[in-house]
Amino acid sequence: MKSTGCLLLLGLMATLSAEPQPAPTPAVPSNQEAAATTDTGTVRKITANHGNLITTLRASDLAALGIEVGQIFTLRIGEKDHDVLYGQRYEDVPAGGWVAVAKDGDLIWIARNGVNAAESVAAKVGTAVRVRPQR
Repeated sequence: MKSTGCLLLLGLMATLSAEPQPAPTPAVPSNQEAAATTDTGTVRKITANHGNLITTLRASDLAALGIEVGQIFTLRIGEKDHDVLYGQRYEDVPAGGWVAVAKDGDLIWIARNGVNAAESVAAKVGTAVRVRPQR
């Protein structure tokens, strides 16, 4: 009887170890980690002559995200994403291209070369702008 119990126990152990194990749950970034990959500001002013968006974001905000001059980042206005070059001049992008430049005490201005940026995305003062690096 003792050997039968051992055989049953071994059989049960083999059955349990053969069952598929659930996949580990992927780590979900914390709110702090998610916040470190994006930054949100607002449109504080729109230039009358070209429709450039003067935002509440600063050059230091882009730097904290690892975005440096010469890099392209993603800008979200409303429900649409735009590729934006963090440049030094509007002419750093081709006609119609999106560019961000630091002006007026390091405020980030978002513009389109030769196109009214505010009209193209229906932005108004107070419109949210979200930036994130491209990986």
